[in-house]
Order: sequence, then C-alpha cells, then structure tokens
Amino acid sequence: SDSSGGVSIGYNDPGTAKLAIDGNVGIGTTAPEGKLDVNGGIISRGAFSVYSTEAGQTDRRLTVNTNVAGLTTIYNYDGGDTLMYPIQIGSNTAGTGLTINAGNVGIGTTGPNAKLDVTGNIYTGTATQPTTGNGLYIGGPTLWAYDYSGGTGYKAINISGRTISLNTDVWEASPALYIDSNRNVGIGTASPGNKLQVHNYAAGNQTLFMLSGGTGVNATAIGDAVTIGLDTYNSGAYPVKLTSIATQAAPSHPNNNFYISTNTNGTDNTRFFIKNDGNVGIGTTAPTSRLTANTQSPSANALLFNVQNTGSNVFSVDAEGDFFYDGTGSSPSADVAEIYPTTETGIVSGEIVSLSVGDSNAQTVIRPGMASDPNLLGVVTTKPALLLGSNVESGVAVALIGRVPVKVNDQNGVIVKGDYVTSSSTPGVGMKATVAGMVVGRALEDVRCEETSDNKQDTNLEQDTSEKVQGISETCTTMVFTNLSWYDPTHEALALTTTPIDTAKYKDLTTDTMTVNQTLSVLGASTLSDTTITGTLNIGLLSIENSSINVAGGILNLQDAYGAGNIQVFGGKIVMTTDGSVQLVGSLSADSIEVNTATVHQGITIFDEVTGLPTCVTVREGVVTVVDGACVK
Repeated sequence: SDSSGGVSIGYNDPGTAKLAIDGNVGIGTTAPEGKLDVNGGIISRGAFSVYSTEAGQTDRRLTVNTNVAGLTTIYNYDGGDTLMYPIQIGSNTAGTGLTINAGNVGIGTTGPNAKLDVTGNIYTGTATQPTTGNGLYIGGPTLWAYDYSGGTGYKAINISGRTISLNTDVWEASPALYIDSNRNVGIGTASPGNKLQVHNYAAGNQTLFMLSGGTGVNATAIGDAVTIGLDTYNSGAYPVKLTSIATQAAPSHPNNNFYISTNTNGTDNTRFFIKNDGNVGIGTTAPTSRLTANTQSPSANALLFNVQNTGSNVFSVDAEGDFFYDGTGSSPSADVAEIYPTTETGIVSGEIVSLSVGDSNAQTVIRPGMASDPNLLGVVTTKPALLLGSNVESGVAVALIGRVPVKVNDQNGVIVKGDYVTSSSTPGVGMKATVAGMVVGRALEDVRCEETSDNKQDTNLEQDTSEKVQGISETCTTMVFTNLSWYDPTHEALALTTTPIDTAKYKDLTTDTMTVNQTLSVLGASTLSDTTITGTLNIGLLSIENSSINVAGGILNLQDAYGAGNIQVFGGKIVMTTDGSVQLVGSLSADSIEVNTATVHQGITIFDEVTGLPTCVTVREGVVTVVDGACVK
C-alpha cells in the first residue's frame, strides 16, 4: 500500500490473505459515510461480526451467526468468546431503549432482572390509555383491559393498587368479582364487608349461589348428591357463621330474612326459614315463636317432630298435638295442676279455693269464706310440672296432686309436720284442721306464723281485704302435700285410707261413734248391732226411706234365696210360707177375689147388690142355710 492509505492486498504474514482498507468503503455508493457503507443487501455465508475498538471496549463484537440447531443468534461478546455483553437497541440515552442481557429483555431499563422487564407503561391496541377501543394498559400498579365490543367501554380487568376487579358488563360498581386490599372477595359488589360477599341488584328472587351434582356443574359430590363442607380451626365465638347482612347497599333489603329452600319442577319450596326477629320456621315463612313447625293438610297421625335412638322412636309429636315419649319426664316443679275458671279477681298462688256453689258458671272457684269449708277444691299452684285445661280463660291453676306452698295462719294453733290443712276464717288462707271436714293436704314442715317468722306475711298486704280476723295477725307459707280428702281427727286412719284395711292391724276395731259422710264399702260379711240410719238406705235398686220400701224398677223380691224360711209380719198375724200359702189372723178386705178352689169353715158373708146388707151362707150337715146378717165366728 502507499503511504496515503491505498489498497493493500496480502500481508507479509505467510498463508494469510487479507484486504485492508484505510478509510471509508462504499459498496453500491460512491460516497460512503462510514468505514463500510453498503447500499443494498448483504449476504454472509458464515458469521457476521461487527466490533468496536473504542477506548475501554477493546475487541467488543456484535455477531450474527447460525448455531448448530439452525437458529440465527445475535450476541455481543469479546474476541475470546469468554464474556457475553448486553445488546442495546434504541437511543443513546441509557434506559430508554431495548436491552438484551443474559437472556433477560429490558424495555426502558439497561439492567433487566427478569425475562421481560419493562420500565414505563404498556399499551396494546391503542397508542394511549384505551378510552375508545379494545386494549390493554399497564402502568405503575395499574392494569386495565378495556372492552368496547358492545359499543360502550368498560374495564373488563382492573387491577389498581391492592385491588382486583373483573367485570362482564358496564356495571363496574357491581363487578363480577372484586378483591379488596383487606383480602375480602365480593361477587356483584365493589365493597365487600366480609371474606366473601355475594350481592345482586336485580329485582325479584335471584339465585346468588348454586352447587349442582350429577350432570350439572360439579361441586364436592358423592354420586349425584352435592356436599357442602364447612371446616375451621378457629377457636373464636363463630367458627362457622351464616348470616343475613343488614347493611346492604341500595337497593335495600329491609326484611333480611334467611331461607333454605328446595325446588320441585320449577316451584320454590321454603323448608327452613329464619325471620329477622329471630323466630325460626320449618315449613312456614311466618313463624310466631322461636321455633314453629308446620305441615300443610297433614294426616291425623303425621309426625311433626320425632327423636329416635338407634331407629326407635323415643319422643314424637304428631299433627294433632299428641305426643309420645319412651323415658322419664323430669321437672324441678313438684305438682300437677288444672285450670278452673273464676269470677273473683286477685286470687294468687298459695291461696286455697273452693267450688262456688250456686254459681251458674260451671266449675267456678272462689276463695272460701268460712273455716273448714265443705266445698274445698284445692290450692292455687305456683309453678306446676304439668298444667291441664290451659284453654280456660280467666282461670286459676289448682294443684291436683304434689307439693305446693300454701298460705296459712295460726287460727287453730301452730302447724307442725304431718298436720292436715283446711280453710280458715280468712279467705284464701289455710289453718290446722282440728275437726272433721275437708282438707287440702298435709303439712310437710313445721311453721310458726309469729312476728319473728322469716316467712311471715301481713294478712292485709297479701289479700284484698281491710279486716283481720280477731286473734289472727300474720299469714305465712308452708309446704303442703296436696290431696283433697275428708279428715276426721278421731278416725284419721280410717278416714284417709284408700286401700283395704289391714286385718292384722285392725282385726278388732271398736269405736263409740263413726260418721260416714261419703262411702262405706264392706267387702266381707258384716254384723251391725243397734244400727241407726237417719237418712235413706239405698241398696242397689232398693231404697228404704222413712217408712217406705221401694224398688227403682222390676220386682221387689223377699226371701228369694234358696233355702229361705217363711215371711212373718205383725208377730205372726200374717204369715207367708215357703209353699206360697198366706195365713191371716183377722179380716181380709178386697174388691174382688178370684180363686180356683176355696175352703170355708164358718160361713161366707155375702152383701146384697141392691140393699148392700150382709147375708150369711152356711152349710151344716149338708143343709145350706141363709140368714140375714154377717156370719159370726
């Protein structure tokens, strides 16, 4: 080559043929602007490298080559192929172009840390944020996917900050799916107040959640049966909670009731219902109590409630209110009571009541107005274990049997355990029974109605009366075993027993006086000596009252038993023998007598039909004699 940098072909290096040109070379141009200026295409049969000898970048090369797999590769490396360098495409300003480094691609950054690292916004389908067409926008913490296919745009995907919203229509206020920064998930709402809240703005009944088995959308299922499992390790107050939210956004749902329904041929049937006031209905959407079970037009014995133990009924209630239980009922209360109507006001628990004799209203009770009232009925209970006749209006519950507290006083002295209690002179208040009469029961504890008594109650405060019985100043309460019965202190054992008398205990019973006011039953043979009955004696249909013997119907039979003897009246003046004969001492008067045969020993007196005068007919030695006047014995 010449000294001016002309063409030099070949070097002194043996076996090496090189073309060295000092200056710009133009191919297809006469005015090359660089070391090599090609006007047209370049075809290389091998690797094509471009390298720079700028200061600090000695032997740095950009190579285009085809690898063993037949793929074209572009890489930046040093001459020894030991160190790869980034490739930057774009602007001379750092971070504004495209950088490829170690397999990572950076847009807007010279140090990409991932396969694709973009600094700045990303737009697809539009040059700016999409507002009039379909497109994708990614900027900062925001990602929008716009859909304008329906003519009106909306954000189908909206990721902004720490929230995610997915929409299927323009109702962005009620997105199809929304996740807020608190990790709450909303379906149909952009303001979920719980971990999962489903909301619907459409009018009418809408299905918000459905699980389907079989050929439908599969849920957790066994065969065609859908199973919903709720499990939690939370030890808080509500491990699992189903509720109706009362703070819904408009349009409001003021009833906030809870339904569980089934569907039969397109008809919705509510099976379980919780009203917003807390009442629960089974088979009804109008429960009137904390639990109301209803069946429409059931059969008489259809069960509404049933509890089983190993397949056997232990407690059940049918549609007519009948119930069955196979076990023992238990209650802290200790009496059985029945409601009786009353026209008297102010009757309270613990007071004694009597039948209102003469009242036109049946079964009416009042406070007794006298001591040892014969019309006693019982004691008004406090809290019975079983209450009968609950359909009675304006009534009081009277204990039939069991333990009840009874108001008493000291009118007949101090009451001790075992004493019988009857009515006192104070209406509604009891006292110790000391004479024969009706009693309401037997005291189970000692009680003293004194000023120092812990259970003392002022009579005037407890009863609607302004007067006190002389000598009675306090009313107190004692526990009584109620058992309405007749009590006679002189014959206590006999008067109150309801079982046969123990013959070993009462083998020889002697008493001066016995009064039987109700029923005396004697099952064996009895001998009564000097027995006086001042009233009526009724024996079956036979009634003996005063001087009259009557039979209510049929025939009065005398000496009808086998082997009976004659019947004798008036000390033998009239005798009826067992063969049917009647022996009469004295005259027999009758309007007419009809006999088959007659035997006459001393004549027959016959009265004239016209004059009415007697005529005596006798027979003596075969001669019939008729004389005026009656026959004389």
